[in-house]
Amino acid sequence: MTAWNTDAQLADSVDERFLATNLQIDQFLNEGVHGKFLLVAAKGMGKTLLLRHKRKQIEQSHKDYFIIPRNSTADYVNPPRSPSKGMVDLMEMKEFWQDIWTLSIAISVLLNFPHDLSDSERDATLGEVGRAELPGELVKELSSAFSKKYVIHRSPSEVLDIFLQCSVKAVEQVRSHAITIVTTLVSRHINSGCAVFIDSFDQAISTVFPDNLSIWCDGQAGLLKAAWELSRHNRHLKIYTTIRQEAFAYFNDAEINNIKGSILLIEYSKSDLQAIFSKAILHYESIKSIDEFVGLTKIYNGYLRIHEPIFEYIYRHIICVPRWLMVIGEKISSARQERGVIVNNSKNRQHQKLIAEIINDESSRQAAIYLEAEMRPFFKGDTPERYIGGVLAQIGSTVLSLANLMRISEKFLNTDWIGTKHPFCLLYNFGLLGYVARSPSGTGNRQKFKKPYEFEWNCDEVLPKDPCTYYLIHPSLHHLIQTKNYKFKFNKVRIGDGLLWGNKEVAKIQDEKIRIFISYAQTNSDLADYSVN
Repeated sequence: MTAWNTDAQLADSVDERFLATNLQIDQFLNEGVHGKFLLVAAKGMGKTLLLRHKRKQIEQSHKDYFIIPRNSTADYVNPPRSPSKGMVDLMEMKEFWQDIWTLSIAISVLLNFPHDLSDSERDATLGEVGRAELPGELVKELSSAFSKKYVIHRSPSEVLDIFLQCSVKAVEQVRSHAITIVTTLVSRHINSGCAVFIDSFDQAISTVFPDNLSIWCDGQAGLLKAAWELSRHNRHLKIYTTIRQEAFAYFNDAEINNIKGSILLIEYSKSDLQAIFSKAILHYESIKSIDEFVGLTKIYNGYLRIHEPIFEYIYRHIICVPRWLMVIGEKISSARQERGVIVNNSKNRQHQKLIAEIINDESSRQAAIYLEAEMRPFFKGDTPERYIGGVLAQIGSTVLSLANLMRISEKFLNTDWIGTKHPFCLLYNFGLLGYVARSPSGTGNRQKFKKPYEFEWNCDEVLPKDPCTYYLIHPSLHHLIQTKNYKFKFNKVRIGDGLLWGNKEVAKIQDEKIRIFISYAQTNSDLADYSVN
């Protein structure tokens, strides 16, 4: 048994035998250096893992390629912790980031690439480097690289760090003078294969600017545009980088349709996620099936009085993010007392309870992390913690009506909340609030939760508002809300993306409404305020 790894940056090795893929990912990994190079996905979708596999594939299939960085799997940015006010103002512009990333990547490539120049070519190149008005240490290093005196193999993030520590005046001078000169040098001197790998810039920005949505989005937008422009203008150069889906939803550029041709948007179906979980179990536990690993073929839901296949239960409690599966798998692995499906009835009941608690607790913990850390910039100056203690604490039922949502929103917005004006739009956009919708195939109504790759930038207007439908709280939030509101009620319907919603579910909701109505006196009607209207 191997310890489960929930962060691809910490993985010791890359083994394609245990990589679960779909058609899009297979194509990305097998198309060499002539296909997509911009990886877009939400947090925890496997961007880093796929980037590492792509690097390994290029190293094996294109041995003549220079790969940057040289001594690590990808380049990870570490921005300055205390930039000046003027620098922060610049950072809130996509154009600034595009220019700085263009220069940083281009200079890194020029420093890493071997140059064999004649005397006249060297003299002309050194003259151009001198005119670019770059920081002195970069001028010195480029001059040495072109003169073959000594070479410092800086990564793009190291060059970026030098620029971000310059004064605003110096940076603006570089932007005015250096971009055309440096990109021309790349076009002239990079004449054989070179691949650059940049990862997790979103995480770096979040660390330094946890509440600045503008810098978070504009920084990634600038990196995306710089990587695309450099790659398309030099057929020998490919800049592989990862971008968060939420930042890409913000991206607005005249070249967007052309850029999309270079993007791999990572998305997984239910069957993809099941394959990912199965391969992880085989890799870490040497066990061939989910049922054998968990010790159950089905899990009994005592509240709903139904049996569910074990992966169905797990799937309902995640938001289609593979990392959630890895965390749950790690916890189940730690809790397993015996291998194989448990057949003893008394042990089976006890084991079912243990597994259900693990799935419920870990999905709730991941939902809290998702809101408090990963989606923090989207609370627009307020805090996720106050949102959880405010909006979520007001939710009293797993199934709500539009009137319920409006009442809770109005009550919450009467406080000093400064974030989104539509708190349930936010929850819906994050995939944690679903609704009952007509199936696209016309086969009846189904429950619909947004997937991570369906995120929309306009958080305030995305929620479908239908007084005749039902709104559904994602199962991963149930236990989190229960800790904030002891009156929280579990409706007796099974909630999960893609599940049918028919007359049986409606009848159960209606029956609960009637029972709630006759259970309380008129003077205590506030106690029944959580019922569906």
